[in-house]
Amino acid sequence: MYRTNALVMALLGTVLSTSVLAEGAYFLGQPEYQDSRSQALVTAMLEAHGGTQAWSDAEVLSFRFVTKVVGGGAPFYSIEKVALDAGATYIEWPWLQATTGWDGTTVWSKNWPMPIPPGFFTHLTTSFITMPWLTQHDDAVLSYVGHETLPKSEDEMEVVRLTFDAPGPHVPGNYYELFIDPERKLLRAVRFDITHPRMVANPNQPIGPNIHVFEEYRSLAGLVVPTYYVTHGTRQGQGSTAAVHMVFDMSLEGRLEPKQTALPEGGVVDTATAQWWQGSSPD
Repeated sequence: MYRTNALVMALLGTVLSTSVLAEGAYFLGQPEYQDSRSQALVTAMLEAHGGTQAWSDAEVLSFRFVTKVVGGGAPFYSIEKVALDAGATYIEWPWLQATTGWDGTTVWSKNWPMPIPPGFFTHLTTSFITMPWLTQHDDAVLSYVGHETLPKSEDEMEVVRLTFDAPGPHVPGNYYELFIDPERKLLRAVRFDITHPRMVANPNQPIGPNIHVFEEYRSLAGLVVPTYYVTHGTRQGQGSTAAVHMVFDMSLEGRLEPKQTALPEGGVVDTATAQWWQGSSPD
């Protein structure tokens, strides 16, 4: 197996062993490459997207997000903050008048109005817009797959499969497949599945395989971040579906206070999602 051996990774391992995470540790782990080709391609992709230094200097990623299913339903709007040490998250949903959060142990919601489990969204958008760097999550496993074309396109991409040693908020299913431009080395698309039992039980949920195709990127502290993408998916037994997603007002400034991510008065614990992350089926 091929593993990154940079000094920063060794130092990070020492910090993690003391249970005190450094800033930016969320994207500065030690991934496992199952072949030299996946390592070379992911390394080139990271360079094309601006490297990892900006993450090591940041405490929090914040952004606003809008998503809309084409042809149905109201759009979602969220204001999200993610701590870049262990990934604690706080999300405001102004149009729903709701909040959700995760302090690294407990996932919760307040005034959540929908049957969709709130914890499913904990790192959903964060994972996609930071996908080039999510490959450096500490329990990431990467293997080279081959070549495929993008949906509704003849552009051929190189594909690397990304999995993780354990479930968690950084992955909605079992895998991601990264479509990388063989010339520019930019990440052009991500294919994924959804395995949350409460989502799978919803016949209107396109559980996958779904694919996000990145159409636009923005610069953030020298990073090239995907900020506009279109989803191509298949609704369970009902044909194809599509959605559009836009991220704006990104920032690496500010802090995320523990009191924001802690379970608030009147908050409801999302036990179904917690059980899913632990590898057991929700009651």
